[in-house]
Amino acid sequence: MEIVHVKAIVLREAQFRENDKMLTCFSDKLGKISVSVRGAKKIGGRFTAVAQVFCYSDMELYRGKGDIYTLKDAQLIESFYGLREDLDRLTIAGKILKLAARVTQENLEDEESLRLLLNSLFYLSKGLMSEELIYCIYRMRLVSIQGYFPNVTYKFIGTEQAVEHICEVPLEKLFAFSVSDDVVKELDSVCEKLIAEMTEGV
Repeated sequence: MEIVHVKAIVLREAQFRENDKMLTCFSDKLGKISVSVRGAKKIGGRFTAVAQVFCYSDMELYRGKGDIYTLKDAQLIESFYGLREDLDRLTIAGKILKLAARVTQENLEDEESLRLLLNSLFYLSKGLMSEELIYCIYRMRLVSIQGYFPNVTYKFIGTEQAVEHICEVPLEKLFAFSVSDDVVKELDSVCEKLIAEMTEGV
């Protein structure tokens, strides 16, 4: 039996049998994975706290046949609880997870995309920037990480400068800027177009 240790965030959860869950997780070493969690729906169960959307944990998994892992042990690192206290934040966070689940690949290490996701959720949960700008930053940087970036003509010079910042600065400086509402609107429009083109057929 193969045992693996990963740090992973839950992107989706679904009921699996009466008391179990099947999770879609994004991990640091294995990319997107499916994880079976026994007893996750039991009240006060051992894994109830970690088998929820947004929960980021240190996981010990074992792999049987096929591509499904089973959770053996887990320690919660971050639940991003602040997302649940504000409907706007929760809505944007849900869109970010949905996009992450769509774009990330199985069995492909992608630590940069994971760090981007975690940082975006952190800023959302703490209310450190507007939800709309965080969503723009996440999508634009994700497009850049995936290597998909066709030429775009911008209406505002501030939009072009923002895109350069988002795509080029180290991740720790990614959220250290502000822009006008007009630039946020244009960024959002550009992001929608790029994501639609990048995910066509995915």
